[in-house]
Amino acid sequence: MRVCIAGKNRIAVDSLRFISKNHPSNEFLAIANRTDQGHDGSQPSFKKAAAQLGIELIELDALAQSHVDLFISLEFDRIIKAEHIEGCRAYNIHFSLLPRYRGVYTSAWPILNGESHSGVSLHEIDSGIDTGPIVDQAHFALSTDETAESLYEKYQTQGILLLQKNLPTLLDGTAIGKPQGEGATYFSKASIDYGNLNIDCNVTAEELSRQLRAF
Repeated sequence: MRVCIAGKNRIAVDSLRFISKNHPSNEFLAIANRTDQGHDGSQPSFKKAAAQLGIELIELDALAQSHVDLFISLEFDRIIKAEHIEGCRAYNIHFSLLPRYRGVYTSAWPILNGESHSGVSLHEIDSGIDTGPIVDQAHFALSTDETAESLYEKYQTQGILLLQKNLPTLLDGTAIGKPQGEGATYFSKASIDYGNLNIDCNVTAEELSRQLRAF
């Protein structure tokens, strides 16, 4: 079986190492994010890890011709189109409890909205953005002093564990996804302008704290 993992940061690096070590009979491919320069920074480089493991790196446009059986997106920076994954099973780990918080900035919006819980979702990739059937989810509590950085690390840790838990069914093709329920919310890249952030001080102390922790 040919397995391709696409993504970045600790979740992609640790997952690639785990799968290649524990399921060595499979053949692996990797697709790195466009910003990955091949060296570690505040997060480990997925491109570097793949090279160290002797795993072939390919471009997204070559995916369809690579005869992949299973594709897993882990913080990948591009939208996966139908022509990329035709003929293979494709899944994504999304950093929220879908159907809420589809899209981006899932480390900021739950804090800004005063959520007490969040989580990660393993779902099938379909033609929408984070709209595919859900295979499994993991829930966790947000602390009262949660920051975007600490929440992102929780997402990564829980995402790694969720993928490991579901790997057997993903690999053998028996994973079952259930349609997402009602109450979907979506946040685009335009929802927060990180190049021109303005902290609103004319709010309650709690709301001000949320802004400072989210940004």
